[in-house]
Amino acid sequence: MSQTPTRPERDRLETWLSDSEQRFSTMFELSGAGMIITRGDGTISFVNQAFAQMLGYTPAELTGRSLMDLAPPDQRNPLGPGIAALRARTATAINLERPYLHRDGSRVITAVSAHALPVPPEFAAIAAQDKTLHRFIGIAHDITARRRAEAHLRENQRLLEEAQRLGKIGHWTWTAATNRVSWSAELYRILGLEPETTQHKQGLLMEFMAPEDAAIVREASAYLVEGHQDTATLEFRVRRTDGEFRDIIGRSAVGRSAGGNLLAIVGTMQDITERKRQEAVLHEAMIHAETANRAKTKFLAAMSHELRTPLNAVLGFAQLLSLRTQGPLTTVQSAYVNNIIQGGEHLLHLINDVLDLARIDTGNLLLNLDRVEVDAVIQDVVDDMRPMADTRAVTMHVAPCAESAAIAMADRTRLMQVLVNLASNAIKYNRPQGSVTFTVHRPCVDRVRIGVQDTGRGIPENRQGEVFESFNRLGAEASGEEGTGIGLSLSKRLVEEMGGAIGFKSTPGEGSLFWIDLPGADEPPPPVIAPADARSLAG
Repeated sequence: MSQTPTRPERDRLETWLSDSEQRFSTMFELSGAGMIITRGDGTISFVNQAFAQMLGYTPAELTGRSLMDLAPPDQRNPLGPGIAALRARTATAINLERPYLHRDGSRVITAVSAHALPVPPEFAAIAAQDKTLHRFIGIAHDITARRRAEAHLRENQRLLEEAQRLGKIGHWTWTAATNRVSWSAELYRILGLEPETTQHKQGLLMEFMAPEDAAIVREASAYLVEGHQDTATLEFRVRRTDGEFRDIIGRSAVGRSAGGNLLAIVGTMQDITERKRQEAVLHEAMIHAETANRAKTKFLAAMSHELRTPLNAVLGFAQLLSLRTQGPLTTVQSAYVNNIIQGGEHLLHLINDVLDLARIDTGNLLLNLDRVEVDAVIQDVVDDMRPMADTRAVTMHVAPCAESAAIAMADRTRLMQVLVNLASNAIKYNRPQGSVTFTVHRPCVDRVRIGVQDTGRGIPENRQGEVFESFNRLGAEASGEEGTGIGLSLSKRLVEEMGGAIGFKSTPGEGSLFWIDLPGADEPPPPVIAPADARSLAG
């Protein structure tokens, strides 16, 4: 049984330890690393400036405190396996990672190399009986930034893998220096492989290529290696381990040194099988839709021709009756005849519009594009539409144009047809005592813009996207106004066929402005010469 150390022996050991600390402290202050000496019970007996600053303190504030007090609450375990080994003298040095709390409450992660201060043999028995006489020296480095960067890198890697999984994109890298290839996890999944059980070897990827595509892929790879090109994009097929073929789009890029030496080739493989299938289904649906549309167009054209012939006969006989060539009509009979004429003309207008749409769809619409005086066309439209406007108490205006008479390249007949459609709508859907105003200006050098502004009810915002849809009257069916919902759709097609554009701006409750842009022309059209004038010019 060992004897309790005498007071002189203890004092001699403490003096020796104090001298050792003094010697170490001189060296520690010259070091850039954090240095700390603790007693066997964890009390700090010395700390250098670097360690104190690491935690936001001064050395004086830390001296005498327990090292465990500086640790986060969940890390205050004074006897980890390493520390226990040092105390038992079964290990003379250990390396460990320990978190400490900064003065501001944040965590500081340190890499610590801890050593037990050796005790001279004459003091071994005393130190063995009193653990507080042990001394441990720690060298600490702040690795907080490194650990945060590593955590950030791991998170980025996780997000990359998740993005590749969602996009079905795998990547691979071939390094010239090692002649090794690395794959991402998604590339294994695309090929039906398990990373843990796959023997990765050079050329493994080529084993999955469809036979008809392998030669093309090899040729593209050779071009990259030989320096003929720096990037390559190919579509090919691979055969998975389960035998299923998958469509792939592969992209590769070469990395070279400043001297032009090949360093690496990086590539991606994206599984586009589902997209290709959807494209095939969509293509087939488009073919069916185009076939059906051509059949519809052909049917409308044929039916319109068939309807127009008897309708013209009906209108002709009704007009004869209205002329009373076969005798007078009663008041009721005259009203009936007028109804026949009005209804017939409305139906004939609809048939003509349908025929025009059919001609556009089949590419059979004939246009006579020439220089047209827009002001003159607008005046003709105003003259034609004024009776309709008068019956509805709507005033028509033509705003003065600050520029010279605007000249546009257009088909005069079709331009007038479009403006009549716009004017008709502006009158029908206006308010009593409202107005319709025509404007002309050049928004740019090579365009002429014609505007038709009304003071009507406007178009609801939630339906403005439907304005140019065929046979869509935007709910005006209940208004009692005649219409088919085809006029604006036809106007749009006619304007586009003439190389122009059409649009609108509408404010519910205030009115709408429809405009058409047409190619501008610099010179006015040649004057129309009457026969008498032609004879005089001929001499």
